[in-house]
Amino acid sequence: LVAPSALQQIVRRCLAKQAAQRFATLREVTAGLGQLTPTLVDPPSIAVLPFSSLSPDPENEYFSDGISEEIINALTQIKGLHVAARTSSFSFKGKPIPVGEIAARLNVRHVLEGSVRKAGDRVRVTAQLVDSSNGYQLWSERYDRELADIFDVQDQIARAIVDRLKVALVHDQPTRLVKVTTENIEAYQHYLKGRAMLYRRGPWIPRALESFQTAVALDPDYAQAWAGVADSYTALGYTGVRRPDQTMPAALQAATRATRLDPESTEAHNALAIVALLWERDFEKAGREFREALALSPQYLQARCWFGLFHLQWGIGHYDDGLVEIQRAFDADPLSSYATTVLSFGLATVGRFEEALVQAQVGVQYDPESFLARWELGHAYSWTGRYEDAIAIFEPLWEETSHNWVAMGLIPAYASAGRSAAARDIYQALLRRRETEYIPPFVFATASAALGEQDAAIAFCEAAVEGRDMSMALFMRWWPDFERVRADHRFGDIARRFNSRPAGRI
Repeated sequence: LVAPSALQQIVRRCLAKQAAQRFATLREVTAGLGQLTPTLVDPPSIAVLPFSSLSPDPENEYFSDGISEEIINALTQIKGLHVAARTSSFSFKGKPIPVGEIAARLNVRHVLEGSVRKAGDRVRVTAQLVDSSNGYQLWSERYDRELADIFDVQDQIARAIVDRLKVALVHDQPTRLVKVTTENIEAYQHYLKGRAMLYRRGPWIPRALESFQTAVALDPDYAQAWAGVADSYTALGYTGVRRPDQTMPAALQAATRATRLDPESTEAHNALAIVALLWERDFEKAGREFREALALSPQYLQARCWFGLFHLQWGIGHYDDGLVEIQRAFDADPLSSYATTVLSFGLATVGRFEEALVQAQVGVQYDPESFLARWELGHAYSWTGRYEDAIAIFEPLWEETSHNWVAMGLIPAYASAGRSAAARDIYQALLRRRETEYIPPFVFATASAALGEQDAAIAFCEAAVEGRDMSMALFMRWWPDFERVRADHRFGDIARRFNSRPAGRI
């Protein structure tokens, strides 16, 4: 018999809406069918859908989402069990889609659904495990507990699933599947809220930081929350919202503290890795920390994406190796707008701009509200010469956010489309804003180059070295709109000085 999941993948590809995602020829379909391995049964597989919140307080939605995520994290530790990635599972949140269809799209047989009602210091959690092949409910349970027992509830649900799916636990499996990360339940709730907001990026980052800071104030030994503090500061720094010298030293201190509190925390090692890469420019340390994070949790999407894109491709120029890691992240979480958008960036980095455009379009389709996905789509249009399409993406994004990164795409698009007056209007607006807020020098360097002002671009690069601009760290090696600056004979020395960091300096 042919494994149903493998055959489903081929069928879904044949039926894909985007032409670029379908097989190009009948010969490719035949070759795919020929690679199917006969087998009697599928390996056990499951998707954990976000538990619905039945509490009247909308803030409790963070708590119910967190329970689902903790169960996913626990189940991914089980060898021999395929677990759909968090982002793909959460993409069905609030959508009235039949369980069978969800299971088919996630390439799993079993689906776990549930609900959470929290009132005061009590919580009621219900969970149901469904076999999507026949719609039968394999298991269900209701837990009425003290809020402080929530880790035990999550662990019991995970173990019930392992038992029902008859997955054998290996001898070195930890006693608990769900790790108790804090004894302070209030701190835990603030941590869950912070992570949920940090996933959204953009204007949610400062609010996420506040939640993480509240969590560590309640429990100073909470390693995961310290990692959240570090990630929030880093995100504020590399997106150009705040000056790097106001965020990155704090990010380094928080990440270092997190790894010392819990050397086996994936989140902590990932947080330290990104700070080492972008701020310290310690590429060896960054690579070591990323690999440690992925060794602890191979399915951690953020670490896989940052390792492949930020470190391998943009940091040290290992473009093909980086693309392999990015593809692994995408294959593990194919319905994730974030993973799809990162794949688009990875393809653009190696000059495969038409393929990058296809993935950027899919990324926006998966999450039309995503700033990152829309921003990458604008660049993908521009890098394929479709400047008016790029402008049609960038203009409303600029009106909505006024984010300096949007100007980094809009000014070159205007200039390339022959609309130099519009390009200079945005450039002048940035110069005025610089008097009252931080604008990364790299943004001005790219804009100046697009306007033909090469000496100004070089001067802004010098300012980026002095201010340790995080945008420079991300984009200087490969950014297509920065090519004329990279070609300048003065830039080689600038890049060398930017990458030089005194050992141990904070």
